[in-house]
Amino acid sequence: MSKADNIAKEINKIAKVDVFQNTRKREVVEARSLLSFILYKYEKMTLQEIGNLFKEKGRSGNHTTVLHSIKSFETHKKYNSRIQDWLLDITLKLKNNDAKREFIKHKVNFLKNKDVDKIAKQVDKMTQRNESS
Repeated sequence: MSKADNIAKEINKIAKVDVFQNTRKREVVEARSLLSFILYKYEKMTLQEIGNLFKEKGRSGNHTTVLHSIKSFETHKKYNSRIQDWLLDITLKLKNNDAKREFIKHKVNFLKNKDVDKIAKQVDKMTQRNESS
């Protein structure tokens, strides 16, 4: 089973839907948007690769559909607070540290300046410890 399949399986489990179901029900569309977002932003899959995954699973659509799904993610997240929890849960389970770095980069954009300053100081301390080791 591929990494994308595992992520889809995890989303299906926590959202209690099938992301590959051919439906426009809000719950499924939101979960599908979460999957597309994670695969594109964190796992660095191309739009075409994600579209092909959906086709393999019997879902209609193409790279344009995937792009719309990714662009809609922030809106879905705004109106469904559970999506943010699901994103965190799945990201923490990923063994891919690059994905976790992307998650952190994405979240930093929503921090207040004073919090960014605190984090920058902490990260600097952490990297200095690692450099001197």
